[in-house]
Amino acid sequence: MSEQTIRRDIERGILRAKKTTGGHRKIPEAQLPLYLGFLKGGGNKRSDLDLDAIRAIVDRVLTE
Repeated sequence: MSEQTIRRDIERGILRAKKTTGGHRKIPEAQLPLYLGFLKGGGNKRSDLDLDAIRAIVDRVLTE
């Protein structure tokens, strides 16, 4: 899973996030278990990721 995948999922409405006035994305922590459930439930190749891995990727996206 890449940072671009998370950005794309936000744009598709799969993962909810708010944009700050500076243009950064803020993803509520409560969204992460829902997103993980989506990944695991879809037979998706990303389904082996765990919550810590997703958090690490989200943290990188938020710092850009």
